[in-house]
Amino acid sequence: MTSLTRQIGGALGVAAIGSGMALVYNSYLAQELHNFVPSARESISGSIQQTLSYATATANNAPAAAAKDAHVQALHLGAIGSALVAFIGALVALIWLPRNSSASSVATAPTEAMA
Repeated sequence: MTSLTRQIGGALGVAAIGSGMALVYNSYLAQELHNFVPSARESISGSIQQTLSYATATANNAPAAAAKDAHVQALHLGAIGSALVAFIGALVALIWLPRNSSASSVATAPTEAMA
């Protein structure tokens, strides 16, 4: 059960952080590209690869710079979010996990059983 919980928690964590990063990327890019015509905006706002391809094809560097900035902003959110979750997890472990481990009694139990 513990392994299943870890796997589901990890998958949900990655999904949540990825969704947050995609939200930041799309909103930041939409703000930067508001001056573009709607047809161009739709074709370049799908992914960073589409934006870079459009910038190369049209020799316009503005969308590429905006996409790179949006990508970095999204990465910052992902890094800060991950660090925050790790810090909260460490606090939870520090508060609720038992401080006195009975490792010495567990380690000697099989030896005593053999005697």
